[in-house]
Amino acid sequence: MVVLKQKSLSEDRWTHDSLHEGSHIIDHGSDEAFSVIENEVPSPEEPAEERAARFAADVVLDGRADELAELAVDRANNEVSFLKRSVPQVAHDTAVSVGALANYLAFRISKETADTPRPINWWGTAAKLQRQTKDPWDIARNVFLEHADLSRLNPSDRDLLVRALVDLE
Repeated sequence: MVVLKQKSLSEDRWTHDSLHEGSHIIDHGSDEAFSVIENEVPSPEEPAEERAARFAADVVLDGRADELAELAVDRANNEVSFLKRSVPQVAHDTAVSVGALANYLAFRISKETADTPRPINWWGTAAKLQRQTKDPWDIARNVFLEHADLSRLNPSDRDLLVRALVDLE
């Protein structure tokens, strides 16, 4: 079970975060029982966190996260101030989510400038480029169900998961 404590109404954030946490589950394998309760935000420099962020980005950006990020930076002439304009153009031209590409760029920029005298925080701009929705939970659930292979679960685990994902209106 993964619990997302998310105040954002961005479907891109919800989708990314659920895939990110799913990556951690995949890393542990199916034969191993484990639990993690994060009391503080993990460092993005931790290898497991970086792997999970890249996994989520590659899923939502169709395996082309780095390629699309570099294209956006090229179109912005390597100027962070021009990314706000180039990211939507690249997303449109390549049929990916603007918010997903913006999230990945914010992650890359944070990581690549972390050790510089003036680290760049592009998360606020990325958040403004994300589409807001009334119910990102439905979208995140639907994306999960579209891509998850539930046949790999034993019947009781599959039943429990399906019950948890059913809309209880």
